[in-house]
Amino acid sequence: MRLSTNAIRVRDLFKLANDPNKFLFDDIPAAFGARGSLEDATALDGIVSDVRDGLAELVQAYPSMVRRLNDLMLSELQVPNASRKALAELRSRAVNIKQLSGDFRVEAFVNRISSYKGELEDIEGIASLAANRPPRDWTDSDFDRAAVELTDLSQKFVRCENFARVKGRTDKRQAMAVVVGINGRPTPVHAEFEVADSERQELEEIIAHLEDALGGATARRNLVLAALAELSSRYISAEAGTDDNEAEMASS
Repeated sequence: MRLSTNAIRVRDLFKLANDPNKFLFDDIPAAFGARGSLEDATALDGIVSDVRDGLAELVQAYPSMVRRLNDLMLSELQVPNASRKALAELRSRAVNIKQLSGDFRVEAFVNRISSYKGELEDIEGIASLAANRPPRDWTDSDFDRAAVELTDLSQKFVRCENFARVKGRTDKRQAMAVVVGINGRPTPVHAEFEVADSERQELEEIIAHLEDALGGATARRNLVLAALAELSSRYISAEAGTDDNEAEMASS
């Protein structure tokens, strides 16, 4: 029932069809046109367009549903994109926390992520685990349940990473927080974020650029720290402003 009205009409019409001639010359014109529409070229083009669009939507409905679940899962797992490098890092993260949670369902999820390559079969397997039935047999409520369960499993995955050191595992991500209080502001600004191992080289390059820019100012420790604090607050405020704008656009 999440399809458009036109696609639902096409689906129902095709499902009930049993006689080819009646289907082509009676049912379709009656559903999409008017009496005599088969003799009118413009009306006939409209019928063909409606049927074609409905069929195209039906063909894409299942892949689109799977992609939405995939995007949701990657977002919850804090994967920036679906590139080969990003997915390789995700698999490495999964291998690092295997046999850590003590939860059979979470372990099944981690095992699937450890071999995840972004293919349709991969997300189908994960979605089957989430909803306890194959995606191709789903109803609308199964999709909702799978989305909620995938969110929960992904959050438990991240939580396991935070406690990886309990069993002597290497942390694949570093959690950080910045709190800056600037004169004239009623409350400090703050941000919490994580940095992955794969981003370490880029981080070191940024640090090197900042050190070069500071130059001889490194002797005045208070000014250097003040500059970094002010710069951090600008970045935090800019990001907060972007989030607020997106929220306002979504609500409107």
